[in-house]
Amino acid sequence: MGAFEDLKDEMLVDSYLKSLEMELDTDFILMLKNELDKRGIIIIR
Repeated sequence: MGAFEDLKDEMLVDSYLKSLEMELDTDFILMLKNELDKRGIIIIR
């Protein structure tokens, strides 16, 4: 079970974008990205 599976899609996207904006830890951002990929969510920036 992943750490972000309980998050709603909107919250996951918001967390990912905010993490990029704040330049948080690369591993954390990658974990968020992996969950987005698993859900089939594509973010175009």
